[in-house]
Amino acid sequence: MKTPNRDRLASEGMRFENAFVTSAVCSPSRGSFLTGKHVHQCGTQPIIHMNYTFHRSERPFPARLHDIGYHTAHFGKWHLGEGDRKKPGYDHWVGYYALTSFFDPLLTTNDGQPKRYKGYSDFVLADLAADHIREVSRKDQPFCIYVAFGSPHYDFSFPEKLEHVLDDVDLEYPPSVYEDVTKSGKPKYIQTNWLRFENLIKNHAHDAGKAGTLEQLVRRYMRSSLSLDESCGRIMQAIEDAGVAENTIFIYTSDHGHMHGEHGLAAKHLAYEESVRIPMLVRYPRMIKPGSVRDDLVANIDVAPTILDLCGAPIPDDVAGQSMRRLFEAGNKPVDDWVDDYAFLHEDCVAVRTHKHKLTHYLNVDEWELYDLENDPYEITNLYGNAAHAAVQQDMEQRLERQILETDFPTALQHHVSSPWLLGPFSAKDEQAVVQAALEASAFGSNSVRANGKEYTWTQPPPARDMIPEFKEAHWMWGPMHDKKPPTLDRPSGRIYFRHNFTIPKGSKVVSATVQAAVDNHYELHINGQRLAEGTAWINYGTHDIVALLKSGENSIGFIGSNGIGNPSPAGLLMGLRIKLSSGKTVGLSSGEGWRATDQPQHTGWSKTGFNDSTWGRSEILGPRTMAPWKVGEAKPINPSVVLGGNPDDLFLTAFDIEVLANRDPFVRLWFNPVQKALTGWVNGEQLYNRHTNGTPWDYTFNPPLKSGRNRLLFLGKLGDYPTLSIRVHGHEGKTRIME
Repeated sequence: MKTPNRDRLASEGMRFENAFVTSAVCSPSRGSFLTGKHVHQCGTQPIIHMNYTFHRSERPFPARLHDIGYHTAHFGKWHLGEGDRKKPGYDHWVGYYALTSFFDPLLTTNDGQPKRYKGYSDFVLADLAADHIREVSRKDQPFCIYVAFGSPHYDFSFPEKLEHVLDDVDLEYPPSVYEDVTKSGKPKYIQTNWLRFENLIKNHAHDAGKAGTLEQLVRRYMRSSLSLDESCGRIMQAIEDAGVAENTIFIYTSDHGHMHGEHGLAAKHLAYEESVRIPMLVRYPRMIKPGSVRDDLVANIDVAPTILDLCGAPIPDDVAGQSMRRLFEAGNKPVDDWVDDYAFLHEDCVAVRTHKHKLTHYLNVDEWELYDLENDPYEITNLYGNAAHAAVQQDMEQRLERQILETDFPTALQHHVSSPWLLGPFSAKDEQAVVQAALEASAFGSNSVRANGKEYTWTQPPPARDMIPEFKEAHWMWGPMHDKKPPTLDRPSGRIYFRHNFTIPKGSKVVSATVQAAVDNHYELHINGQRLAEGTAWINYGTHDIVALLKSGENSIGFIGSNGIGNPSPAGLLMGLRIKLSSGKTVGLSSGEGWRATDQPQHTGWSKTGFNDSTWGRSEILGPRTMAPWKVGEAKPINPSVVLGGNPDDLFLTAFDIEVLANRDPFVRLWFNPVQKALTGWVNGEQLYNRHTNGTPWDYTFNPPLKSGRNRLLFLGKLGDYPTLSIRVHGHEGKTRIME
């Protein structure tokens, strides 16, 4: 690939050979670039859509420069919450939120109104930024221009003029593309990961010419990347036209890398070199010697403190990165006291890297990788657990532990809110009055809420029944697929039917009969041919009373399990049945061995005792109840309509308190189930946002507005949307406590 503008930038400045991101996903990485903090420190650990906390708790480096008199401007992608409108601390704004069309983009300008621009989106942004540079450079005011291009991003569109560029180039692939991950020591997590390259090809088979083959995809990616060189050149030219090149710090970098079949994977997310490596080119003629090359370990968290340092702005004490000024001033000479390792800390994947080795830990499944980067730069042979490398492994484990402790990285401690306060039901016309009265209430419990002449009393459901023994002993299972592939945690979207017969001794009287079930991600429960209940999610489990549908003698239980989010995605059903008889004896059944299952559509009668299931197969056993990724514990769901009564269209409030015991917990994350339902939330009286969950749990990261001490959380929902309600909070051990 010929990249004359970037080559020129490197020849006139400094090129870093070992530059990385601390999280290889767009929103998280951009948060780190702008603040100099790890993603869990600045509230950008998940991909951000409508989360308002980033700008309420963090001040990006352009805004900090604005504080000391700089003119600041943003062009392009934002993706850090509160939509695409102009943000505080910016004088000029032309941007979009997460993704826009690669052609004729719709961009939001200073007045908050979207405007359609003609042309290839990155060229449009480059020209707008270039024109702005020429304009502001005529003023006696320093400026900071932040330009965030969209390329290269799937589907890797590119300008028409690049259609046949590279047609005559034979592509060469790294050996990791041909790696057999089942033989190279890769963890099961990687072998069955949803990021498998074949899944990308299959899922986008309808995009003719875009993801049909590895070669097509790579060529599109390269052409899209080539367009960046021209965009970069247009901005470089504007700086030179303005006559300010000598006194301008020009940084070219990226928010992450990308995998194209390496280790059989696609996209980014993980800690492999293809994902975490980024370009880092810096030109600053006043300080940097042209043609300088350094191999120091630098990261995206170093950019913000570097810019603040060079521009004379204060660097906040809680910044995790460090200024690269010393490296700039040293040219090609060594700097002895620079860091000798770097940490990748993103949700359930954490890693530490030195010049010679990399250690990765997948927290949810407790699997590890260790690579010798000098002798195995493509990370093919996993050395973790190899006795010959025990000393290196111990050193790297200690380094990773130090990074986790120093950055206060949360290990996703889960607090399950088992008994929050409920208020309702009330109608939509009373919504505003009830919510306002509830927000003004000083306490739950005996304090009732009066609104529009009506009185509503807070109700706290008693703790749900304990987990029955049969559910504790249950195993996750899924059904035999017609494709005959062996069981894995990655399953295409679809439905599986399960059935099992059980016998109640004749003449026995049933005292109680309980079914508990969990699924990823939806089930229907059938007893003796009748549909009884449904449930969603695996974070908590549903508890169902089935006494009314039982009969003396043979009975049948059936489930329809649906795997409908992602393709493929984890899929599993977990259940336990316990029947108590008046004689003191019990009848029990657990998911696992002996179940019949099929992925073929069934008609009425499939869950009755006399049904012929000879064409069905045996259920596939995935693992015990506590297996990853589900790790189902003792948390209990709530059924608001059972507690409160009312109709499906009626509204209800859920409330509980979180106490932050330390000065502040730097990472508290709330998950609300079920999925695909509307929810509005408030914390300490301040509305968070009204969001439709769009197929995932309602996910909100507080960074703050949670304060030290007690924090009140209030949520509004519709009874019909929440046949079961489960809530969990992620935080730090010893720093966060649920006050129910």
